[in-house]
Amino acid sequence: MQTVAFYSYKGGVGRTLLVANTAQFLAMSGRRVVALDLDLEAPGLHQKLADPDVLSRAAAGALPGAVDVLLAALAPEPRHHDLRDTAVEIGLPTGISGSLFLIPAGAAPSQAYWEALEQLHDALRSGPRNGGLVEAVLELQARIADELAPDFLLIDSRTGITELGGLATSLLADRVVCLTTTAPESAEGTRVVAEALRAAPRLPSQQPLSIDFLVTRVPPGAERSSSVSRLKQQLGDEVAVLPHDSAIAQQERVLAGWELGRNDREDDEAAGTELFSATLSWIAEAFPGHREAAKAVRHRMEAVHRAWKDLTQTSERFRGGTRGRKAWPLDQLRQRVRFTKKGEMPARPTSSPMTGLPGTLTRSRS
Repeated sequence: MQTVAFYSYKGGVGRTLLVANTAQFLAMSGRRVVALDLDLEAPGLHQKLADPDVLSRAAAGALPGAVDVLLAALAPEPRHHDLRDTAVEIGLPTGISGSLFLIPAGAAPSQAYWEALEQLHDALRSGPRNGGLVEAVLELQARIADELAPDFLLIDSRTGITELGGLATSLLADRVVCLTTTAPESAEGTRVVAEALRAAPRLPSQQPLSIDFLVTRVPPGAERSSSVSRLKQQLGDEVAVLPHDSAIAQQERVLAGWELGRNDREDDEAAGTELFSATLSWIAEAFPGHREAAKAVRHRMEAVHRAWKDLTQTSERFRGGTRGRKAWPLDQLRQRVRFTKKGEMPARPTSSPMTGLPGTLTRSRS
């Protein structure tokens, strides 16, 4: 199992969105993936990956997560918290051999979650300062490896400098992806943290930590600007760049095709496309694995991206009176549309929780 932590010194860089996209890409290429949300103070990975039923459970305070597992491990008499009751299986398109499980932070943003998080803080304050949290997170990682057996464990780590974030990046991870913008405070903070990570002690069984840098929110056409060039010199390693795209940034929705956000810029046919393409390119290069499988996944995701965009644009144009065919509302499209490859059988028809109407609409794209 390879453990990859995604870290940012400042917020607003698209870190959680990148974790979600990377997890789905790797799962669609046939890998077993677990995505773990350790951004306990501002959890959001379940908002990117989970379906409406899981989000309803979170809102009702009935979604167990990492906070609950850590609390159980830190209790005076440690309790066993079954990871299979905590991990949420994320649905993937038909014909995919990989799998994706999410371990959310917990039932955020419910009151029950914040109470559980405060209990965790109390347990850490009253318990042994050295060892308690370290042992708990190492045990969590070991249990994920044993009980879920993923090829990849992707961790959404806490922004800034925190004890849990430090453990996730320096002790748990085999590799850290550091995201930053070109803003001076973000860039300098990222550089300092990266130096600290390189100097941090490792377990005897661990290889030296690998660090990747990713500059995000770069305006289109500014990839070779002086600010980006200076940042590459500061970080001292090969630095990748992701462009900014307001069509995606306003909603922070996953790019993997069937859950794209609505595009309000109807006159801009390329809205969201540049960031989508750049993100897929970075993931494919950063996690090469089986090159042909990655190429096939990218082809499929791009096809679904185009199909979903066609559907959402049709919805907007109908409302403007320029189309003669009525489109489904966007919320129903997100819940009811399943994309399949040519020749594949669609999933068994289901009932929509919103309407109770049977049936699943499919749209085949090769």
